[in-house]
Amino acid sequence: MPVKQSDFEILLAKYSDRTSAIALLKQYRPYLGFAEKVAEKIKFISIETMNG
Repeated sequence: MPVKQSDFEILLAKYSDRTSAIALLKQYRPYLGFAEKVAEKIKFISIETMNG
């Protein structure tokens, strides 16, 4: 299916935004959302450990 230049430019502009690109990736790669949650918990645990 051919893609029109204008459609390509619209999508490129939309997903060039970091937040939109991450949302698109999470839509097709659900494990990315899980990995982000795990990373947040590790960061929280590290901060709690450092603060005693």
